[in-house]
Amino acid sequence: MSAAMADPETLYTKQACIGGGSFGKVYKGVDKRTGQSVAIKVIDVENADDEVDDIIQEISILSGLNSPYVTKYYGSYLKGSDL
Repeated sequence: MSAAMADPETLYTKQACIGGGSFGKVYKGVDKRTGQSVAIKVIDVENADDEVDDIIQEISILSGLNSPYVTKYYGSYLKGSDL
């Protein structure tokens, strides 16, 4: 996980919900530092006890990929119970 002490709300603006998956909801967002559009996945880890290993595996896989066909992984932030 990167930038463990950073508040994601100072780095990104979360906009409209654009979808959901087995691990949470996905929002359209903007990186405040660059103006770049990003996807922001929000997972309530308090209610994901059984899925923590799957979430860790997803992060591990995404962080190792570099393909124009797969969403680029920029980092993870924990704020309250939201990852």
